[in-house]
Amino acid sequence: MPDYKQSDIDPVNQRNLKALDNGGTTTYWQKAKVVAIGAGHKPNLMADLQDGGATGKITITKGKLADPGSLVVTGCRNRREFEDSIKRISKKKVEFK
Repeated sequence: MPDYKQSDIDPVNQRNLKALDNGGTTTYWQKAKVVAIGAGHKPNLMADLQDGGATGKITITKGKLADPGSLVVTGCRNRREFEDSIKRISKKKVEFK
């Protein structure tokens, strides 16, 4: 898989998570340490992720005051790599189902 710049992926992931309403759900794709959340990613990245990568859903709970909220993740093959990717863009607690 080609090496992608996180600086191309992370802003799109962050924007897509922030755009979700409380309780909203979106799709993600993961292959090794690369995670793409929602739409708007480069076509060549998405083609690579969809070729042998995992896909799943993320449901967001928006936090209030000191509570950052949470992300409920389904379909994840590598939780550690997924969490590492999320930590770069969000302070939300990640829960795997």
